[in-house]
Amino acid sequence: MAVVLYTMMNTFAEMSAAGQAVGVTEISLALTSFFTVALGGLSIGIIIGFLTALVTKTTSEVRGTLKYPFGQCLAPLNNPFFLS
Repeated sequence: MAVVLYTMMNTFAEMSAAGQAVGVTEISLALTSFFTVALGGLSIGIIIGFLTALVTKTTSEVRGTLKYPFGQCLAPLNNPFFLS
């Protein structure tokens, strides 16, 4: 969402610098774009959360083993050489 906001403001600044007026049409398109990205990300998160809950509820083997792949993915972030 931050990328959409940055792009909107950058485009509006370029339009103003070029002497073009930022009208109601541009603002409404920008707001539509922002809410499309926000609601799209929210819906994808809800779907993935639902699927994850369904998988962990219906399988007994997954409950204890899901933490290991996620831990391995995040392990480099704890490395002090990675942070420097």
